[in-house]
Amino acid sequence: MKRIIKGIIFTICLFSFCIGCEGDVTRALRHAGYNLSGEGNTKFVCDAFFGENATEFVRFLTPTHFITDEGVLYEISTGKKFSNDQNCRLANTPLRVAALYDNTVFLANNGGIYKLVGDNEGEAYTEILPTDRTYNQYAALLHGSNSIKYVTVDGTNGIVYGLSNDGNVYGYTLYKSDNNAPLEIVGYVIVYNQLDYGQIMDFGYYGNSPTTYVRTADNFYHLTVTNQEDCTTYADVKCNYVMTEDEILRENAEHIMAFNGGTIFTDYGRVFTMATDK
Repeated sequence: MKRIIKGIIFTICLFSFCIGCEGDVTRALRHAGYNLSGEGNTKFVCDAFFGENATEFVRFLTPTHFITDEGVLYEISTGKKFSNDQNCRLANTPLRVAALYDNTVFLANNGGIYKLVGDNEGEAYTEILPTDRTYNQYAALLHGSNSIKYVTVDGTNGIVYGLSNDGNVYGYTLYKSDNNAPLEIVGYVIVYNQLDYGQIMDFGYYGNSPTTYVRTADNFYHLTVTNQEDCTTYADVKCNYVMTEDEILRENAEHIMAFNGGTIFTDYGRVFTMATDK
């Protein structure tokens, strides 16, 4: 009987501790500029990543997918659940992601280029063939460099950032001599250096916004305005942005299971989105 009572007391204490921990993390993320999504006690249910026996880890988060270190694709829905009564499901494709491009296209482990999301020209996971008009736009980088994630920064001038396996983010310049010529990489520079941040595992670029970020294994950085009062008050003062460490996210890193600058998934099933007025 004593063992049973002790077990009950331990369970109650552990449950109370977990609830308290959730509250502390939630308050911290709100203080960092993120709002709790969903209504009431609604949680994001995805046993593969957040269950007691979870075995998967999120490497890249897109608006529609979790992508694991091995390139396995899981579709996600932060609103309605899928028919499996979960907010995630294993994508119905044997393809594995080798490199990601603008969260919409990926290089697969078989060397082909595929759509990550469906559009008017094809369903998700359909191949983009060399005869497709957009093929060369993606192939120049996906087949021409060693980066594993690409984000278009300036489409007009052919500037794309890419995260390489060496832990650096490079800025690539693409160019074609005429309308009939293929795109080529004509130059590249290091944009975010792992010597400054540590080994970079993910990044995102959304212009001069706090959702532009760099992430390492145990730290988070995002763009911050250093002269916000002046640049929001005076018409002739431009805002100055610098990449700064986010101490709140770093301190709560163990509870952040997925992150893409504007959205956070926590290990207790809550989803947070960056406040628009941050």
